[in-house]
Amino acid sequence: DWADDEFTEFGCGSGQYSAFLGSDGLYVFYKLNAPTIEMDRAYTGTDLWQNVNLQFWATDNLYDGWIMIYSGKLYHTGFITDAAMTHSVSESGETLYIEFFIANEHMKNVTADTESVKVDIGGQFWPNGFKAFMRDGFVISKK
Repeated sequence: DWADDEFTEFGCGSGQYSAFLGSDGLYVFYKLNAPTIEMDRAYTGTDLWQNVNLQFWATDNLYDGWIMIYSGKLYHTGFITDAAMTHSVSESGETLYIEFFIANEHMKNVTADTESVKVDIGGQFWPNGFKAFMRDGFVISKK
């Protein structure tokens, strides 16, 4: 339940995220409100990045990876333990929620005693483009 959490703005329409490190792994929640979000993109090969996505670059704690929406469905690479999305459309625009979890055993150098992890995450939210919102060794700490 993210209701009591503090959210950070990242732009790209009206985007927010919240994240924390639990004793069992990393929890992250994204919310994006925009006039439109192009959920039906279906690019492949070298154009894969043009789909709505969250991209992960390797750090001391994370591996390279993706969470991607392809033809309206959410997919993720192997080190991401679980991910889910909800997308809604109203007269005022569209809202996209993405929540994901990465278990300690799917990260590098992370145990139940780890106090913080470094992440490097950005996202492509069409038609609003790429946003670098948790980049360059961004630190997520235990609650």
